Amino acid sequence: MSEIKREIARKSIHFAGLIYIPAYIYFGKELVLAGVLVSFIFAALIEIGRKRFEFLSKIVNKIARNYERKGVGAHIYFGGTILIVTALFPRSASFVAVITSLLGDGIAGIIKKRFSKNVASFMMFLASFLALALIARCTEINLYVGFLVCLISVIVERIEKVGKYYLNDNLSVPLASAFSYCFLDLMAKQL
Repeated sequence: MSEIKREIARKSIHFAGLIYIPAYIYFGKELVLAGVLVSFIFAALIEIGRKRFEFLSKIVNKIARNYERKGVGAHIYFGGTILIVTALFPRSASFVAVITSLLGDGIAGIIKKRFSKNVASFMMFLASFLALALIARCTEINLYVGFLVCLISVIVERIEKVGKYYLNDNLSVPLASAFSYCFLDLMAKQL
């Protein structure tokens, strides 16, 4: 499988996760949290299974990156992070975290395979902000704050290593987005 096809297959999983937003709007936080928990458990079972069963390893490794084949899959980082974000943050911060990490980072990952990291970062920002603008009318998202958070998420996505530790953007982008949205929204309300 070519690199671009592998990346599109990986990111199609990202894009499918955008069902989170309408599910949250229509079913509420508790049901979505339960759904995220079930999804996380399913992802953990796949992760355990791919380490123990050859047939499952072959399927998952078709779209896994090299570091994921040797270590923990990105789906574990992302699932755990979205579980935390959904449980601890308000709806608007959760939506911003999901959009920047699923849509924005998903678009950036595909673009990065064909163009430079700078083009990918710009497209991450643009896709994230346009999606926020699209849903801002039916949610309580502060678009000015969302604009800044989209910039922050791009910066965080570009940070690959801190000291001797590698950062997984499936962990860092949604957490940074949720934290920064809450902080900046609070600051904006104080003005």
